[in-house]
Amino acid sequence: MIGGDYFTRDTAASWTRFTSNFDLEDGAARPEIARSWQQCHFAGVDPFAGVNNLTLGKRELELLRDQKRELLEIARCIITNLYYFIAGSGFAVMLSDERGYIMDIMGDRDALMNASKFNLSKGANWAEEEVGTNGIGTALAMKTPIQVSGAEHYCQKNHFWTCSAAPIFDKNKQIIGVLQMSGPALQAHQHTLGMVVAAGESISSQIKFQRTNLELTLLTHRLNNIVLTVAEGIIVTDDKGLIIQANSTAEKIFLKKESELKGRSVLEFIPREAVIKGMLTSGKFYQDLELTVECENSFINCLSYCRPIKDDFGSIIGGVIYLKQLNGKVPKFVSRSGGARTVFQFQDILGESGQFKKTTKLA
Repeated sequence: MIGGDYFTRDTAASWTRFTSNFDLEDGAARPEIARSWQQCHFAGVDPFAGVNNLTLGKRELELLRDQKRELLEIARCIITNLYYFIAGSGFAVMLSDERGYIMDIMGDRDALMNASKFNLSKGANWAEEEVGTNGIGTALAMKTPIQVSGAEHYCQKNHFWTCSAAPIFDKNKQIIGVLQMSGPALQAHQHTLGMVVAAGESISSQIKFQRTNLELTLLTHRLNNIVLTVAEGIIVTDDKGLIIQANSTAEKIFLKKESELKGRSVLEFIPREAVIKGMLTSGKFYQDLELTVECENSFINCLSYCRPIKDDFGSIIGGVIYLKQLNGKVPKFVSRSGGARTVFQFQDILGESGQFKKTTKLA
């Protein structure tokens, strides 16, 4: 249980003195609570007001939940796990959006009925400027986890509650919601806040991971469309020189389907070990380089552009080879002939671009 910082007569006395004449002695309340009380006073919050009535209508709540579907789906599993841990204790677990509107809540029947008496239910707004110092509202105002218990609540009607809340952030470090656990003030415990913080961080991590996967999936489709539609042949290899992607033009040059090329060494078709090794081992770039592709019983002369693919730390993780056919197939018993050198430039995809590196890692 939490000690006297929350439930001593000093806490209640400090609240009474502040709400009576707005006088706050140093050390009378925790600094974050003192700041919150002052903000509530300046915002015109009535500490003796009744139940908050700022609540979304049924249709408005449905629209909000639809807009926050991703967050709700990810959080639901975690909220359920938290509820199982506290079942029968009189506590409820809830999730709000970034404005303080409660979108989801789970708890025992008695806990939910008790919470509803204070409008601690779906659609209700618990922003600090509406209902004073409280878990959800103060976590939003401070942008950090907080536990508010007993007389630390600015509004007297909430003095019977303890609330532990933690903001949930997206990958851009913007708050997208708040996770809160609320219950009887006499059952307040410091470990409750730790549980809520861990759960909130888990939700944030899963949202970031899911969003990154979605972005990479879309990026992969876009790059694949580029690779499939360009006129030049494109071969992508891993750091060992094994083919991991080939476009339709490369299939025509190699006379093999991509499925037949994947996993095979590029040296089987382009026997220029010095070039491939230079690209994948030394990180060398090759432009306007004539290469001979060996396919079936013939040779194909191509003008090539070769460059390594590097990760964020500068390590080589693969290579990309662009091929532009210079002439038709030449039987293997015929000497390789030179051809007019033309300049081949391919700038749609860069081997060191962050997007291309991410896509290569997914291959």
